Amino acid sequence: MSYVLPGVNYPREIPVAEGVPPGWKAIEQAYGETSTAAGKTYIRYHSLDGKHRSITSPQAVIKLDAELNGYDSEVAVLEYKERLKRKKEQEASERTVEREAAGIMKGERRDKAIERFRSAFGPLDGPTVHAIPGWKTRWDYSVNCNQTHVVYTEPSGKEWRLLKDLEACMGAKMENGEDLSDLMKAALDHRDQETFAEGSKLARTHGTWLHEAPERGEQIQLTKQKVVERISKNSKRDELVEGSYDECVAKGSVVSLSDVKAGTPAASISSILLKRRFSDRAQLLTLSFGSQSESNGLSCLNGFYYELDSNYNERPLYQKVSEMGSESGVLVCTGLYIFWSDKRNRWELGSLDQSRHCLAFTGVHVGSTPVSGGQDQWRVLRAFLPASV
Repeated sequence: MSYVLPGVNYPREIPVAEGVPPGWKAIEQAYGETSTAAGKTYIRYHSLDGKHRSITSPQAVIKLDAELNGYDSEVAVLEYKERLKRKKEQEASERTVEREAAGIMKGERRDKAIERFRSAFGPLDGPTVHAIPGWKTRWDYSVNCNQTHVVYTEPSGKEWRLLKDLEACMGAKMENGEDLSDLMKAALDHRDQETFAEGSKLARTHGTWLHEAPERGEQIQLTKQKVVERISKNSKRDELVEGSYDECVAKGSVVSLSDVKAGTPAASISSILLKRRFSDRAQLLTLSFGSQSESNGLSCLNGFYYELDSNYNERPLYQKVSEMGSESGVLVCTGLYIFWSDKRNRWELGSLDQSRHCLAFTGVHVGSTPVSGGQDQWRVLRAFLPASV
């Protein structure tokens, strides 16, 4: 149950939940003002042919759809529950990756990462982080408590306030095979206690003082320039974008359902969609990250994405779909979408929930569709890539 959003008109059509078969739409409605749940919303499912309305849950939709289309409802419901379980496990794994990338670890895992870093470079201190090439250091003076707080910002925009969090993050990178020797050598070679202390003094005079460490080999000097405006924080979704994605090649194509060639892997998907009275002009997108996706999480991004009736940011919206079993004739939608992001001017693959990180995005704008028909450059969340990619 969600809350009513300001400026949104209800009822409204929203993407169907993961696991709901094609041929259904989800309508979000608001409770009435006299209801005990006023201010909240609920979702009901309706068949696209208009024969079945106000189905209360995805599980009920799957059961009814099975009865209507002649496949085993018990098997379909069990498959749906298992898919939800895998999704929760995957989301938990993604959250762990994101937390660790942000230096947020707990207990033994955190202690082990910190020890790994310190055993190689010793404990971090302010002057050392201040000298890391390309990083920014900001001193904020608070009149109320008469203290200066230091914020360290890496080139991606990620901010660090606790040195132990940064040690844990760097230690985790080292455990994953990343070599920080050159970076830390440059910082230690240019570490300057007096210059760092000068930043705190300047903040007491100006309220806030900012300094960006130069590239390697240059002398560190504070630029005596007053910072007029505070640096705005990046949104939660953007914090890890640049540092957590690697380049990857994908091959894709887009064809209308009527143009899918017989005997191809897409033929079965197309046939089922057409039998469910989808428009023959609707597009079916195929995406494959090739051999690099074998035996790793990247393979879950491969497959078919069909075009939904409604657009997203005035561009086509595609949802991943797959057959429940070999030659079953039953399609299942997943929670993966390919959609256009107006904010970032690119195609993204992942959840439509904008508070979450996308799983991949196009490296360059390839046109009105996400794929060019050949090989395209994508950037994929590192958690899905093998170490060799």
